[in-house]
Amino acid sequence: MHFSTALVAFFSASVMAAPQKELETVTPVETVLIDHIPESVFNATALGVDVYGDVPGDVEKGDGFIAAEEGTLAWAWIRAQQDLPEYEKELEAQGRPVEKRQSTNIRITMYNGDDCNGKAWQYTSPAYNTRMVPSGNEYWYSTGNSIRGYRDNERVEFRSGPYNGDRCANGHTVVRGPSGQGCANIRASTCGHFMLV
Repeated sequence: MHFSTALVAFFSASVMAAPQKELETVTPVETVLIDHIPESVFNATALGVDVYGDVPGDVEKGDGFIAAEEGTLAWAWIRAQQDLPEYEKELEAQGRPVEKRQSTNIRITMYNGDDCNGKAWQYTSPAYNTRMVPSGNEYWYSTGNSIRGYRDNERVEFRSGPYNGDRCANGHTVVRGPSGQGCANIRASTCGHFMLV
């Protein structure tokens, strides 16, 4: 015990007696902070997902749509698409270069959770009068659109119906243009009908 105390005292004295080295002078580099990076874009990028590239390979492909479970790389990509247009506008307003997506006309995405969370089904440029239904016996509770908002002559009617019957039987919620891009909670739905009015 006395030996270790003496050893600590010796090293402490050696460090204290060591000549002080002059610190290097460094010129600070300007740090450019981009405010308000959407959480979905930040999270997808942190996972290594190229939000401007193709949807990752763990996506489920259906008849006219893609789907992804929350927690997958494909879901991170789909969710980031909801927030990317507003983020791009902010970057442009700051005078920063913006990488443009290879875009189609419109993307309509439905989620089986509130606030654009949960499993996602994404329809890219659906034709007018297209009825979109979830795979399996699932319900949608929120929707989002990206690339552009709905035009004043467009709308999506959300409907519900039995799994083993007409899933588009009963209309209950309408999202109509003109609208911006983003996310909206809706009543439990088993069908979305994209149409011109």
